[in-house]
Amino acid sequence: MLKRIGIVFNARMAAATALASSLSQMLRGEGHDCWDSPAEQDDKLRELAGGTDLIVTVGGDGTILRTARHAVPAQVPILGVNMGNVGFMTEFSGSVAMEQVPRYVNSECWIEERAVLDVEVTQEANTTPKVHRSWALNEVVVGRDAPARLVSIDARIDSAEVTTYKADGVIVATATGSTAYALAVGGPVLDPRCQELLLLPVSPHMSLANPIVVHQDSIVELIVGAGHEATASLDGQVDYKLQAGDRIMARRSDKVARFLRGKSPTYFYATLTQRLNMRGKS
Repeated sequence: MLKRIGIVFNARMAAATALASSLSQMLRGEGHDCWDSPAEQDDKLRELAGGTDLIVTVGGDGTILRTARHAVPAQVPILGVNMGNVGFMTEFSGSVAMEQVPRYVNSECWIEERAVLDVEVTQEANTTPKVHRSWALNEVVVGRDAPARLVSIDARIDSAEVTTYKADGVIVATATGSTAYALAVGGPVLDPRCQELLLLPVSPHMSLANPIVVHQDSIVELIVGAGHEATASLDGQVDYKLQAGDRIMARRSDKVARFLRGKSPTYFYATLTQRLNMRGKS
């Protein structure tokens, strides 16, 4: 039974803030131990996530990504309420949340597990190299640090040299991330149940332009080329400044992101073209 429920909301949206307050009041009235927090308050979320049975997010995919920073380590499932336009990871819209959230909390739903990236950033340029370990649900992006300059990035898969990208950046994405930045730059859409990774460049110049689907057990390594600087961004939430020789290693994690679902496992295909506004005319 779901007893302790958290509600995380996008405080920059007045409608999300109001809905979160209404949901919290309703759930408390039904006897649940309920807490709420703006998505931006990382310290508070880190403290509250442990021991929570479910986190309801009120916002969009960005709110889910912020929440996941704390929900995934604690293995707390997320139920996403969409207040935006797309919301690939959300379950339903805010207009039906007051009706649907109690139904999900009190009924027999199922847990969807999605792959997560373990990311290791090694800053070699320091006298003593620094190694940072983190993770991402959508993607890690290694992008240019100067607005009008391409970045050179050597890519390896399982230590085998693949190519040197000269591009605005390079993306390593999960299936979840295939509908985010990777999709925007021409990558394929992967079923969210897929464990494989995507490797693809952003606006490549005179280098490999095609996306590569990488085996789920492989390790992708990206190395910043000589004379270049870059930034590694994990889900747009955590950034690392990189210099020539610095490297990023990404692999599928043992962790998973967990989502509470009430729809059929085929829900993704049923809503894909609708969310992309691509539904054809009959």
